[in-house]
Amino acid sequence: MSQSDGSLLAPEQRMLWSEGMPLQDRIQYACGRNAWDGWTNTDFFDAHSYPTGEFPEELIGRVYHVDLASRHPFPSDSFEYAYTEDFIEHLSQKDAITFLFEARRCLKPGGVLRVSTPGIQGVMFRHYYDRQFEDLAQEHYQCFDRWGHIHLFSHDTLRAVALAVGFSRYEEVVFGRSKHEILNGIDTRAEQIDFNIIAELTK
Repeated sequence: MSQSDGSLLAPEQRMLWSEGMPLQDRIQYACGRNAWDGWTNTDFFDAHSYPTGEFPEELIGRVYHVDLASRHPFPSDSFEYAYTEDFIEHLSQKDAITFLFEARRCLKPGGVLRVSTPGIQGVMFRHYYDRQFEDLAQEHYQCFDRWGHIHLFSHDTLRAVALAVGFSRYEEVVFGRSKHEILNGIDTRAEQIDFNIIAELTK
């Protein structure tokens, strides 16, 4: 499914980036309600991010409206750092490949994308290990349908995609820790520490 369905913002409310507008040297993809000062914040503002159907007014004018599953509007080699948390699991595998391809293009040489996403191994253990067939409908709902999750990566599959689209290095990292000061302590989903995978991808 493409991200181009289900936007909550009317066209006149969308803040769109265009050539010549200023950019920070770091970008947050699919920021949700966590728009950070000093970052270029992006989101598509879909119903899974805002299940009440209401977009927070305080974010209007602070977050660029970007379809992250298609061509990004930003120039190549724009950002030193990029971050996305709990986003790529909402994309089909095809759209996730597109996102990673574009995120790499927009990084400067040597730039780093930090990705945090529910990993298939942890999710399987939490939701499916030692269950019965009668449990599957509820676990499918809790794991996929409730949150709009579509595709889950492992480190192996995410690494394969990252290297294929041109990243030079893939490093498995842990919650809250990075050798890059900007990315150190940035993760917010402590309650998912047992099943999220986190990696830093270097252009």
